[in-house]
Amino acid sequence: GAVDLVIQVESPGAVSRGMQRVGRAGHQVGQPSIGKMFPKHRHDLLEAAIVSKRMMTGEIESTRFLRNPLDVLAQQIVAHVAMNPQITRGALATLLRRCANFADLSDDVLTNVLDLLSGRYPSQEFAELKPRLVWDRIEDTLRAREGAQRLAVTNGGTIPDRGLFGVFLPDGTRVGELDEEMVYETRPGETFILGASTWRIEDITFDRVTVSPAPGQQGKMPFWHGDGPGRPLELGRAFGEFIRTIRERDGASAYDELVGRHGLDDLAARNVVQYLAEQAEATGSVPSDRTIVVERFRDDLGDWRVCIHSPFGTPVHAPWAMAIQHRLSTRFEVPVDTM
Repeated sequence: GAVDLVIQVESPGAVSRGMQRVGRAGHQVGQPSIGKMFPKHRHDLLEAAIVSKRMMTGEIESTRFLRNPLDVLAQQIVAHVAMNPQITRGALATLLRRCANFADLSDDVLTNVLDLLSGRYPSQEFAELKPRLVWDRIEDTLRAREGAQRLAVTNGGTIPDRGLFGVFLPDGTRVGELDEEMVYETRPGETFILGASTWRIEDITFDRVTVSPAPGQQGKMPFWHGDGPGRPLELGRAFGEFIRTIRERDGASAYDELVGRHGLDDLAARNVVQYLAEQAEATGSVPSDRTIVVERFRDDLGDWRVCIHSPFGTPVHAPWAMAIQHRLSTRFEVPVDTM
């Protein structure tokens, strides 16, 4: 009850995040939560308008959970067996499938995880791993090895200590480090800049990147931090529909809609109408849930840039950008950068 009003600077980016932040105000019986949004620019104002409207109508994004996350499964098996020695495989399977995440866990997948935890590895690449369980296949029972309980207690969670990949030359000389997100978006044969040199990626393993010098080659700049959470697809569709319906109305009708149903004040409503009109005048069309706009222009250096305008957000745009980059690089045999 100590917070009476939440001031949200810029759109929260999702209805659920907006509800969570505004919900910090008014923690008393019968007292409503009150918040105000202050967008930073006109495009931010567009998203704030649709987010605020969906907050008032309770249209929160649906929640999805992972199915069969095997890293979590392995941790939970070790922890449970450590506290319940001689549990049978059948009893363990029944217990696991009571959890929604593992409701459709197959016997084959469970067997593979138990093989891994008990030291029956599929190849020599896993030989350095230490078995955590003993699986008596005759009695079909499981028990923890020494230290397994302590390991489960002190190493819970699946977030790595550092999301960094070491960068090495073929002879083992260390060059530097790259963020795991950049490594995920990079393929062998691509070049990047690290330090004052350009390097070509030769191989990517589970914890390192092997490179060779590529002097004189163009390379993309690395990054060492992840992007913020993107716009959810549900909000992206609603955002596109909002833009389309506002554009289909005349100025006065659009203004009344923005003030009456989206909670915008006079200045904000007029800015939205004017902003969309200027966009339509500049490109001939406005991106929406039914329209994607592709714009070509020259940057400050005179190089051509192609910009794809779409409201659907990072869950669509990130894999789409990777696919476009791969297709263009393969077809034209030139380096292609996406942002």
